[in-house]
Formats: sequence, C-alpha cells, structure tokens
Amino acid sequence: MLCSECKVNPATIHITNIVNGVKKEMHICAECAKKYENLGGFKFVNDDFFMPLLSFGIDDSVIKLKACPTCGTRISDFNKSGYLGCADCYSAFGDNLRAVIKRVQGSLKHVGKIPMDDSEMSQIREYERLQAELKKAVEEERYEDAAKIRDKLRKIR
Repeated sequence: MLCSECKVNPATIHITNIVNGVKKEMHICAECAKKYENLGGFKFVNDDFFMPLLSFGIDDSVIKLKACPTCGTRISDFNKSGYLGCADCYSAFGDNLRAVIKRVQGSLKHVGKIPMDDSEMSQIREYERLQAELKKAVEEERYEDAAKIRDKLRKIR
C-alpha cells in the first residue's frame, strides 16, 4: 500500500481515528509522518522514541558516550531501536535500564507466570485431587480418613 500523502513510498504507519462514530484511516510513510508534529497522539518529529524514558535525570552527553564493552552497543542505539545488542548490555547499562524498566513496567520485580515442568504439574494435580477427597470425606463424616488426607496435603504444601 502506498502512502496516501506522497503516493510514492510504501505506507508503514497506519492510523485509524474514530470521531463521533466516523472512522477515518490514514496510511503514510515514515518521511511524511515527520511532517506532522503530533499524529494520533504519537510524535514523529524525533527519531529517538525511547529518549524520554532514558534521559530521565541523566545527562545527554553521558547517554551518547556510554557503550557496552562486549558488543559496542551504545545507549543512544538502544534509544533509537529499543533493542540491546547482547546479554552484557544489561550489566553495562544496568542503572539506566532499571529506570526505564521501572517507568515502563511499574516495578523491577517479575510477577508473571513461570512455566512448570511435569513433576510440578503432577504435584498440583495430586494436591487438587486430595483436596476434593478431603471435602468428600468431611461431608461423609469420615473424620479419621479426613485427618490422614489433611496430613498428606500438608506434606505436599
């Protein structure tokens, strides 16, 4: 799809605006997007998309000079692309990245799910099975069996 502005370059930015139920689509190239100061809430004037995140409280001259000793990636490269060059970049830019991660994610601690292996999954299934068995034993007033099941649950926990 060609840019709807210049009709020469391929459109790389696609914007859909809906105002009062009226849908308007724009398909423009990166060059034409630079003509707009503010387009759909995103500023395209500066190529440094991550600059506001990285430069928070840091001198610009330090940002441009600091580089990873392993791959040579600079913070300014990360600033333009959003990608680091290697695993050592995390150590080289640690303080700067912590600030970025905290501002973007809200926390430095990972709180997502962790994949489980088969043994963990089987323990979870066994625990759930025992919980159901315990509930049934209590309902049937088999308290001695319920106590044994309770002990097994504590052992698994």
